[in-house]
Amino acid sequence: MSRNIANSIQSPHVKAKEAGAAHKTQLNQVTGGNKNRRALNSDDTVVFEIMKARPGEEAHHRAILKTLDPLYKGLTDEEAAELTAYLNQFNATGNDILNLINLPSDIHAKGAGGIHAYAQQQGYEYAPNREPKGLVLDIIEASEMPLAYRKHVGMNYMTKAVPAMNNYINDLLTAHPSMKETLDMSSVRAAQAAEAQAQLMLNAQVKKI
Repeated sequence: MSRNIANSIQSPHVKAKEAGAAHKTQLNQVTGGNKNRRALNSDDTVVFEIMKARPGEEAHHRAILKTLDPLYKGLTDEEAAELTAYLNQFNATGNDILNLINLPSDIHAKGAGGIHAYAQQQGYEYAPNREPKGLVLDIIEASEMPLAYRKHVGMNYMTKAVPAMNNYINDLLTAHPSMKETLDMSSVRAAQAAEAQAQLMLNAQVKKI
């Protein structure tokens, strides 16, 4: 199954198929809809500045897209939708923003020490050059089983593999030099000033009434 099809099945509400574009589009949507509106709301601006991708960062799927693919093998559209809804109780899937995190490229890398290398070693991510093991093997075997069993295996992946990978990512980020960089919060200060000016104008109008 192609990545585009996998995204459509696992996150049908997200139109963007590339992970970075999907994250950016949804982040804009939840922080005012566009730059001009966000500039008038310091809360939205803070969220945007913290979550946006920075130079050298790449969007990573917490629940790995291609690893979950086999669970959907041979399902009808209705069954696939039911499986996705079930999995989303435990963690978002596909290109949903809650399943995406921006990571420095060296953390996202498949090389030694990166999240994908760790996931493959632990049997959390399918790799064509590795013998399937652990939860990856369970998912492959479940691809020939009834929907109820696929849900069970998917739940195991979402509640065991995904939290373990999140913990590993957190450890990598804690030790990463980028965490010591100072964020440019000038846009937040500008939004705060705009809010203050708007409040002054509102107060002035109230006094005139």
